[in-house]
Amino acid sequence: MSEVPGSEFSMWEGSIVGKNISFETNKQLVQQWYFGDENPPSIVTIKLHPKGTDTSMEVEHTNIPDADFNDIVDGWNESYYACLLEFFKE
Repeated sequence: MSEVPGSEFSMWEGSIVGKNISFETNKQLVQQWYFGDENPPSIVTIKLHPKGTDTSMEVEHTNIPDADFNDIVDGWNESYYACLLEFFKE
């Protein structure tokens, strides 16, 4: 994924598409995620909090269409977080 603000991205074979808004290296990522033509983009903010040898991640995802809410929550838990945990476990 490009760290250039305004660059577009796609993840999981197009399941998630959007635009990168801003980056603070090792601190924060802000993105717009799109949900079709009729809905305004949602905003995803991921903040990293280093503490010693560990890092915690804080996620705020706003403006999720009601019809997509449960799928988005499941996606965060079952795909996004699960992939990160698997990646760092190795």
